[in-house]
Amino acid sequence: MKRRDRGFTLLELLVVIAIIGILAAVVIANLNSARAKANDARVRTDIDAIAKAIQVYSTVEELATVDAAIGTSGDPTTSFAKLQTALVPTYLAKIPTHPVADADPKYTYAAGDTNTDGVLDYVVFGALSTGSDDGKCFIMKNGSSFVGDCVAETTIK
Repeated sequence: MKRRDRGFTLLELLVVIAIIGILAAVVIANLNSARAKANDARVRTDIDAIAKAIQVYSTVEELATVDAAIGTSGDPTTSFAKLQTALVPTYLAKIPTHPVADADPKYTYAAGDTNTDGVLDYVVFGALSTGSDDGKCFIMKNGSSFVGDCVAETTIK
């Protein structure tokens, strides 16, 4: 009576390892896509919160005070120090930070009464990273939101 060795052959082990590798690659690709979509959703939510806080602040305060406090003469800046002082903690619990550490641009804003009509003009924007929006920005400009070019469509006028 012949005794057959127990266990798996080398070929069987290689096939199982290959299948596990393929499944792992598919799962990782889907997780990265879901993470990027979640980051983009957070960018949209953060930009909306900052813009609403600016709108409320500019409604409550006089324009001269607002322009002096958060105005930047229309030059976009990543420095939220002025917004931090003016908006936190009354209008925002804290200034949000971009969910992607190396995003370019991070959250950026410009504000001022550029057309001297007595109403604060502002733009707040941040980089997106998924699908057809990759390389574009979510932009909130004077209360209107859209996805557009991070340079050409982010000046206030």
